[in-house]
Amino acid sequence: MAPPALSPLLALALIASASAQYLTPSDLPTDPAPNPIVLGHWFVIPAADFEGLRTLNPFLTDEQLANVKSGAECDTRADEDYCSELPAFFSGLGLSALADDGIRLMGVTDNGPFGTCPAPAEDEPPLPAGVRQSAYFVPAFAPTISEFRIDQEAGGMALEKTCFFKGPDGEPLNGLPNTDRDDVPMEAGCETEIDRSPNGIDPEDIHRIPGTDLCLGGDEYSPSAIVFNCNFESEDCGTVMIRYVPEGLELPGASYEVRSNLPSAILNRRKGRGIESAAVSPDGKSAYLLLQSAMGPNKNATSELSHTIHVVKLDITNPMDAKVAGLFLYIAEDIDLWVGTEKPADTKISAAFWASEFVDSDNDVLVVLERSVKQVKLFLADFTNATDVVDSPMNTNLTFDNLGLFDETLSKLEGFGISPAKKAIFLDTGNVTEPLIEGWDSTDKQEGVVLLNKCVVAMANDNDFGEGLSEASSVTVVHLDTCVDEVYDALKASGSSRKLLL
Repeated sequence: MAPPALSPLLALALIASASAQYLTPSDLPTDPAPNPIVLGHWFVIPAADFEGLRTLNPFLTDEQLANVKSGAECDTRADEDYCSELPAFFSGLGLSALADDGIRLMGVTDNGPFGTCPAPAEDEPPLPAGVRQSAYFVPAFAPTISEFRIDQEAGGMALEKTCFFKGPDGEPLNGLPNTDRDDVPMEAGCETEIDRSPNGIDPEDIHRIPGTDLCLGGDEYSPSAIVFNCNFESEDCGTVMIRYVPEGLELPGASYEVRSNLPSAILNRRKGRGIESAAVSPDGKSAYLLLQSAMGPNKNATSELSHTIHVVKLDITNPMDAKVAGLFLYIAEDIDLWVGTEKPADTKISAAFWASEFVDSDNDVLVVLERSVKQVKLFLADFTNATDVVDSPMNTNLTFDNLGLFDETLSKLEGFGISPAKKAIFLDTGNVTEPLIEGWDSTDKQEGVVLLNKCVVAMANDNDFGEGLSEASSVTVVHLDTCVDEVYDALKASGSSRKLLL
């Protein structure tokens, strides 16, 4: 059973028990459940001296934090307000260690508290086509990584370590857009424009690169992938070592190395829909980067029907000299099978995790988290026999993103002789207000996923820094009714690129 939900401010006031009982691998079941069931839903519980964004970014001044609520103000905040004491720890979720003294999980914030500005009034000049303004409430905020253990005694996620992103010069980075390929940054109130920054990052997902002190993360901006130090014991923790961006894009003035070697095709991603998901192989030699959505212009009648997701494979044998190893296609869930929307553009690929070691295979097998309005689904995806389209001429005119709905897309790809990743669903929340999973009491905004063993999965929600009166960030651990090795056996036997329903 999930523990009783804690109010966000009460959760933040709790102190981890001196006799902490941390969740360990031996606490987890290794056989399937009769039906999927929540083993626990744990909110983040920092120590009593936690000061919210000021703890994550000690350099922030009172003036820089003036546009977010704090202390007692958070209790009476409006729906559109942000709370300094409620950081969005989980724009991504990573597995730091499966240790006997506690399973260690990592989280990464995104670019900070921000929101979309309203369209100009009728008596004001309209914005150019495709241009959107976003308000940044703490423009100096440096995205931050954190490490946690689940304290079963205290009933929450114990925040143990943090470090903010910085350049090799030690100076904090920020969460501002890099170029006009992203939104126009505005101050809170949406009246004054802010300069863009080559040092701006919007991190999504976080995974350790085995055998190193480094992690790999996706980045919404540009879009890009970042390699950074994630050794919490080092003064270099949070240092971005290199950033990989698409060919044809440059970020002059960045304080870290920028290499333009990702496929140029992904420059066509939609604004605000960059590389949301990343996965790293257990041997630390390969990685996959998944775009959040199909490509093509926003509000385009054809591209908004698209179910096609572009996926980049990297050779990261040398993380400082990563090379593109392929560009593949993943077909998102059929829009007819979501409960809360009829718009394919609402589907988001929000997290990934390399699953090969949990399915006894050397193939490129990932867990992929898809979400839409009021619903979350987990799939096992095998890219082993997917067609590499990196050199396809169809990349130049968005052909792959104009193939229509789910069935039409698969039929056309088959006609082209192109195989997308094979996939099988293994978990479905159903409508989160009337969930199919026993004990589910979290939101649909899950943005991180890791396997803890073949029968247990953890997901983390992004609370948007308290916007929408959301509670503290949290992690939900679910006992599966079909373990992923069995899912993979069925997937291999299916012989089809179409989604397999178990």
